[in-house]
Amino acid sequence: MQNYNSIIFVNIRRSLQERDSLVEATASAWKYKGKKQLKQLTDASVVVPVVNNQVCGVFENLETSIYPGDPDRVQFALAPCGALAAITGHSLPDSVRWKPGDGAAWKLLVGEEVQGFLEEARGHTRQFGPYSLKLTSEGNLRVIVPAGFNVEVISAATPASVKQRIERAIKALAGTDFVTTYGTLAEALGVNSSQAVARSIVSNAAITKEEAARVFNVKYVNSQGALVPDDDMSTHGGDIRTRPELLVESAGATWEDDKAKIPLASILLDPIVLRLTLNI
Repeated sequence: MQNYNSIIFVNIRRSLQERDSLVEATASAWKYKGKKQLKQLTDASVVVPVVNNQVCGVFENLETSIYPGDPDRVQFALAPCGALAAITGHSLPDSVRWKPGDGAAWKLLVGEEVQGFLEEARGHTRQFGPYSLKLTSEGNLRVIVPAGFNVEVISAATPASVKQRIERAIKALAGTDFVTTYGTLAEALGVNSSQAVARSIVSNAAITKEEAARVFNVKYVNSQGALVPDDDMSTHGGDIRTRPELLVESAGATWEDDKAKIPLASILLDPIVLRLTLNI
């Protein structure tokens, strides 16, 4: 997991009522007092919108700038942060939790507290009264119940085939702002090889070229993001657009020197995070 330096939590309960989208409500306009607070807002690597002490999104902060018309406020330039998407829905740590009468609009989490909170992306827990469910980093589901209670597991449907599970994941991925790799998807689904995932995507006529474009070989990924491969996707037929063209249009890739590049924050590389993000 990438080592983020600091997280700014922003309380958007009121802002969300005044703006059209989660991104707009998170991006601006946050008031600061003095150079110290300005530096804290400027140095924030991640901005996390919060409503009622629950995380409702995660964004990478690309840039902090002064809000137009008000030099005492700032705005963020945001991008979806796929690497941390799984913390969405979690409750805040006690140290930054909003309390009745708390007038602060934003709060800062730094140091070891940051890494402790981000570990929740590797161990996802949901609480239901005295019961809890936890998806561990190994992919196991742990059910914790009070003493004297038992767990009954009921399967209501025939298990899906590998082909069906891959197709479902691809369709779900197409509804997000993210991309992933064959290997990550294979690990998330418990498929024994990335090549098997690639072959299934290519041979499945129900998967469109635009959907298939969001999954590619990990060799194109580096520490900054990915250089989108301009490989042969002719087997999908019909759509004449290339993978770079498709990802520029639908998945946040940008053209740089005639090459399409996609930022690291838009690439889901952790199988646990991928499963939680796509609900697969």
